[in-house]
Amino acid sequence: MAPERVLLGRLGRSPDPVEQREAARSGAFLVCDGPSRAHHATDWRLPDQLTALAEAGFG
Repeated sequence: MAPERVLLGRLGRSPDPVEQREAARSGAFLVCDGPSRAHHATDWRLPDQLTALAEAGFG
């Protein structure tokens, strides 16, 4: 399947920037979850993660 037809979800739950950039390089769409009561431990990192990905050219 062509990478641009794939969605990779829940990347915000794994705050590893190297892993996120590798996923972005694959050409697939990255899907990040919004705030959640069940996963609030990583919610605060999401804005910085999205900013880092955009600054790395994956906007």
